Amino acid sequence: MSVLALVTLPNQIRQVIPWAAEFASALDSPLTVLCWKPPPSPYSDAEAAADVGLLSGVHRYIEVLQPDASPATRAILKQAKIHPLPHPQAHIGASQFALHEDAQLIVAAAVNPSSHLGANYLTNPLLRHSPCNTVILLGGLSEVSGHDRILVGSTDRPHDN
Repeated sequence: MSVLALVTLPNQIRQVIPWAAEFASALDSPLTVLCWKPPPSPYSDAEAAADVGLLSGVHRYIEVLQPDASPATRAILKQAKIHPLPHPQAHIGASQFALHEDAQLIVAAAVNPSSHLGANYLTNPLLRHSPCNTVILLGGLSEVSGHDRILVGSTDRPHDN
């Protein structure tokens, strides 16, 4: 059972991955980073460049191995798996991946962290569809090291211990 970090935008890398790595370290679980890749649009080549940028940004972030992270967290980051998530909707793709891999936790950023849009069960499709516990981070990059509230959605599924 692993911890999944769902990254849909480059500016979420520095927010989502450290939290997911800390959770993975605390749970003694491997970390898998899912980089959302929407289907290509016939109108723009910029999306393909953005996809490559997201994957390379995640690889660069993990290679740096944050010096302020604990040794256990750095070990989790070194062994992290990175997967593109080619699906029209990130929340559905992540939920399917979590179900297939029997993940115990998904960590993701709120849709609009500064306004807390997508931060509750009614407004966040990932919370509604996730087959496992889910952590939604609020506040954006300015709050990377200082979250005082974390919303966790859980269910009565057997792997939600």
